[in-house]
Amino acid sequence: MQELTQFIFKESQLPELIFAVIFSLGVALFYSVIISSLYKEFKPAWLFFALLPLFVIVSNILFNIHPFVVILFLFLLLVLLTIIGGILKGVKSSIDGIKKRSKKETLPKIFLDIIKNLILVAAFIAAFIYFDTATIIVIFVLLFVIKLFSSSNTKNFLNLQASLPTSKIKSMAMGLVEVSGHTIMQEPMLSRIGKKECIGYQYKIEQKSKGRDGKTDYSTISNEVVCNNFLLDDGTGQVEIVADAIDFLWIEETDSYSSASKRYTQYLLTDNQSIILIGKANSDANRIFIEKEPIKNIFMLAPNNSVGRWNRNKPLLNNFLVYLAIVFLIIAFILISEINVDGDTINLNFNLSWDSLSITKLFE
Repeated sequence: MQELTQFIFKESQLPELIFAVIFSLGVALFYSVIISSLYKEFKPAWLFFALLPLFVIVSNILFNIHPFVVILFLFLLLVLLTIIGGILKGVKSSIDGIKKRSKKETLPKIFLDIIKNLILVAAFIAAFIYFDTATIIVIFVLLFVIKLFSSSNTKNFLNLQASLPTSKIKSMAMGLVEVSGHTIMQEPMLSRIGKKECIGYQYKIEQKSKGRDGKTDYSTISNEVVCNNFLLDDGTGQVEIVADAIDFLWIEETDSYSSASKRYTQYLLTDNQSIILIGKANSDANRIFIEKEPIKNIFMLAPNNSVGRWNRNKPLLNNFLVYLAIVFLIIAFILISEINVDGDTINLNFNLSWDSLSITKLFE
């Protein structure tokens, strides 16, 4: 313990402090991305780029704490805040999901979901009681990494459009296809806001609330997509899109208004709109159409220009996610290692048994 104290309060050189301040700006990037996504009430996120370097400088000048120790503390704090924020966000999502249940659902089904959530909370508490610290840290870090790369309808669409060749409508094969072209309206419908003619619309209702900083926050209450069948023309031919269960992505917002407690927004799919669509090409009595693909559970469209912009920025995002995952894994291995301070040297001994890091021993 005395050696550790000596290292924490070891006198640092000016180059070390400068390096730590610059490095803290990189740490601030992780804080701004993770904290702003998990803690919506914390705004603005750019404050981290001022507070973290200031924290490093003040800790070193006023309390003589080595700047590298401060950087390690900031990383550990980020891991802790990420775990807590993930738990709180999961609980809130479960509560919101229960609140939005259809009135047609039976009470037993709602109670069953409540019991499932209570079991998850109980399992989390049991983990802290019966598992050692190292196991808990590794589990949560791995869950965070898995979450970064987990699939969703949007991710499936973006991954598929990057790997699937764009088929020509005139010669496309049956099965999973990606097609691109301009929409042709067959039977117009009227939008929810403004009663405008369109092929389909996405209508979102959000609850307004005041954040701690006085700014207005929004949480989605409902988000529905309504769409009629339409034709898609790519210059080589036309194909009917059977729009049941279709999803919209990045359709431009056209109308929005607010009441005292809610905000209402709509996004319109209109005639002659350039889109890319992924679904299942099928045929029935000499009629070719595209519908939802049931195996991959994909049927989505997005504007061509938005998808092109995503493809240009995707390599940068992938590099960031990989870097983020590596950093958290490194932190996890540091936390489950036995740390020995020998003068100016820190030795990390990785012990697979992890017995020395149990919860009970930490408080002895």
